[in-house]
Amino acid sequence: MSSKALKLICKYLKSRLYKNSFFLHISPLSLCNLNCSYCYQVNESSSVMSYELFEDIIDKLTVQNRLGIVAFTGGEPFLWKHILTALKKCKKKGIFSQITTNGSRLNYSYIDKLAESGLDYLSVSIDGYDQLLFSEKTIFNNTKLFDYLLYARDRHNIIVSCNFVITEHNIDQVDKILELTKYLHIPTSLGFYVPPPEKKQDSYFSNKELSDNFQNLILKIIDKKKNGYPILESSEYFKKFKSFLENTFNWDCNIAKKYTIQINSDGDIYWCSKLRKISPYNYKNISSNFNNFKMELSKKIKSCNSSCYSNCAFNSFYYQTHKYEFIKEIFLKKYLYLSIFRKKIKNESTIHFPKPRSIPIEVRKRDLFHEKDDNLVI
Repeated sequence: MSSKALKLICKYLKSRLYKNSFFLHISPLSLCNLNCSYCYQVNESSSVMSYELFEDIIDKLTVQNRLGIVAFTGGEPFLWKHILTALKKCKKKGIFSQITTNGSRLNYSYIDKLAESGLDYLSVSIDGYDQLLFSEKTIFNNTKLFDYLLYARDRHNIIVSCNFVITEHNIDQVDKILELTKYLHIPTSLGFYVPPPEKKQDSYFSNKELSDNFQNLILKIIDKKKNGYPILESSEYFKKFKSFLENTFNWDCNIAKKYTIQINSDGDIYWCSKLRKISPYNYKNISSNFNNFKMELSKKIKSCNSSCYSNCAFNSFYYQTHKYEFIKEIFLKKYLYLSIFRKKIKNESTIHFPKPRSIPIEVRKRDLFHEKDDNLVI
């Protein structure tokens, strides 16, 4: 185990003892170079964080050496001109760094710079194999995406993974992506699209055909997970999804119990990334008010818990109440998997993956998330 991993474990234990923030999600900007129809994170009018503000945030939150992980999100974090300098700051402080990106700005030389700057974990969002109407995050649009991920993993020892958001419009793409990521040994997060709590929840089970499609997909995903596909979510997440959408499943969102804070480009702290509402706390006063922040958040999430089904929040809730499953799934499977399969597996037969399909030109400009057409087939 590396010295950085040991330090990370020590910081986590300290955070549990002293009740302070261990995991920082930071959005230095809300701008993005893509325009995915379902995305609610982008805010073109928001500010962009200065490096001086970022440095001050890290310096204040690392007092007493308890901040362990910094995850950069957005918007698109690679649009932030200070990202490499910020990674170097994390490296200097001994902080584990993670970036979630749409992957559109990746190339070999940029990955070299990321590695040199100290990036530990690169997570890429992808919505499909073939061309899609609602998203450009596909293999069709970025044919070398997985070449870049393999280069980051095998050349620079950077942990890599994929995030796939399942909607009714890319349900046919899940199998293709899972076959590809299994062959390449790239862990994949599968989460169902759920809009923010304040938005109306469109049921995936609005008609029998759609309901049957999702039922079959859920069973297929659970079966693939049992058979060694590198799916990061717990099987229980998929089992409970249908119940959630039918309003028959109540779960305890535990975001208020986690040692996590989420900071925007102005240094203010969100109550929750789904709620997108600013709390009265910021990076300057959170350390002395962490318990108050979490108590207030506990009250707030009671009103939105039943209308939210975030995969990361559900898994956190599930593993916190199933400690053995946490050890088995997260430690034995996830982290050993991430470590063992960073290097390419030799002597495997080559699998031919077909060229991604394009969308027929007559439907290419349709926006499925803002337009209903039961006859549209993609």
